[in-house]
Amino acid sequence: MRRLARLLSVPLVLALAPACCTRPPTPTHEHARLAEVASAHEVEPLTAGATCRFPARLDHDVVIAHGCVADVPRSTYVESGHVLTLEPGVTLRFARDTFLELGHRGSRVVARGTTEAPVVLTSAAADKRPGDWVGLVIGDDVAEPGTTLEHVVLEYAGSAAHGGRGAITVFAPFEAGRVSIRDTTLRKNAQRAIDDPHPRARFGAFERSVVRENERGMRVAPQTYASFGEGNAFDDEVELLGGVVELGGRFAATRGRIRVDAPLEVQGGQALAELVIAPGATLAFARHAWLEVGTRGPAALVADGVVLTSAAPEPARGDWVGVVIGEQARRSRISRSTIEYAGEAEHGGDGAITFVGGRTWLGLDVALWSIAFHDIQQAHVSANGEGCEKALDPRAAFGWEFGVDFCH
Repeated sequence: MRRLARLLSVPLVLALAPACCTRPPTPTHEHARLAEVASAHEVEPLTAGATCRFPARLDHDVVIAHGCVADVPRSTYVESGHVLTLEPGVTLRFARDTFLELGHRGSRVVARGTTEAPVVLTSAAADKRPGDWVGLVIGDDVAEPGTTLEHVVLEYAGSAAHGGRGAITVFAPFEAGRVSIRDTTLRKNAQRAIDDPHPRARFGAFERSVVRENERGMRVAPQTYASFGEGNAFDDEVELLGGVVELGGRFAATRGRIRVDAPLEVQGGQALAELVIAPGATLAFARHAWLEVGTRGPAALVADGVVLTSAAPEPARGDWVGVVIGEQARRSRISRSTIEYAGEAEHGGDGAITFVGGRTWLGLDVALWSIAFHDIQQAHVSANGEGCEKALDPRAAFGWEFGVDFCH
């Protein structure tokens, strides 16, 4: 996504403020343009249902008071280092294709509702639809103690105008931990509820929240998803970008699948990185993708009661590579699970599960049992082409199905 310098073109500014700007807009500075449009609308009448006015500019600390209903008629941003505070019961109604940006030179938003009086960020349209407005745009300079959304409902956002990619678009990587979301519902949004492709931009907290009825749930880096807390309900598909889980964590199960678009690795550094895939989760891998554990650093995988499958609309044998386990794997287990449509001959993969490295896999702390293999190309389990002398027949002790093609 390009910098917000391209978010609002000069023609759009003129459309928002026809014949009222007293000086020409600065063509290269998007925030100057937003400020100029705002200054041209300092006083506007309240619209139907509104009980207070939203400030024309957020160039100072602003508190929207308890229960206020305000319309946001144009895109705006929280200016240099200031704070926008939304008290319980506040409703902000956003005009078509508008957005609220934070993270400009240390600016932030604190929206704290309650169970009885949530903060609602919604569309101003009479007939509300997903994609009516853009949503929240987060920049790279969110100041301590950070932005907080608690007991917030964010809905009908996700317009692609101005480069929006979801109801919450992380435009640039903020410092890890500077944005926290708790007890929040993201619903009925176009594109995605959350788009955060930056591995470094991890949330300080993401817990007890609901993501449902969106076109898609989210597009995030693997470590970001692994860092989410407990109590979330994800009903929509999650899209994981390729990358490394280096700090460990847990992939929560979803009602939809978890699509893995590129190779996913679990690799620790000084400390072990343990990834737990929650029971009931389905990970669907794109072509040329795989799950790799412990080839470059100490790592553990715990997958009990999961499905590892193909993301193809019409799956077939060899759609994706499979699971690659290295000699630095520790305390790993795949159990009571299904692996299907794997065995693509990429990245040294010889089967649905491929052990690589100089050590015999029997010397590793890796347990494989009660795994159902379906429509696998090449072997079900392989010691990377080194023959059956490294293999233990799983039918003898591990409870696998009969007919397993254990090695070449």
